[in-house]
Amino acid sequence: MEEMPAWKVKLVRVVVWVLFGVIFGLLPVIIAAFRDSVSPEGLNLDKMLGSGELLIVGAVIAAGATGELFASSRGRSTDGIVANLMWIFAGFAVIAAFAADTILYLIAVGPSHSAMTSLSLIFFSATVVGTTIAVGTAA
Repeated sequence: MEEMPAWKVKLVRVVVWVLFGVIFGLLPVIIAAFRDSVSPEGLNLDKMLGSGELLIVGAVIAAGATGELFASSRGRSTDGIVANLMWIFAGFAVIAAFAADTILYLIAVGPSHSAMTSLSLIFFSATVVGTTIAVGTAA
């Protein structure tokens, strides 16, 4: 039996990560959105995301990606300088995403619901992109 090419292994790993790490991680928010959309008041994103719930999901996703990265065999001295630098950069990115999501959640009481919704969406999107790249690096 032939071995899968390295790019296919990475692609499978990233797809599994997105499905189980991101989509399942978002499931409570998706269910709340559905619940609100069928309620008499309707879906209100500011009300639903204005308290920073998406930041909690982002922090958990970033923590999971950190574990994936550090559990991988990348970043070893035998991988070469470019691979090691990519591993270090990916590690910094996921830790920074975790810290940013957590800190912003802690100050969520200050900004308005509308501002917090916007910030949550921006930070969550950045977290998903960064952690997906990190998981690809770890594969």
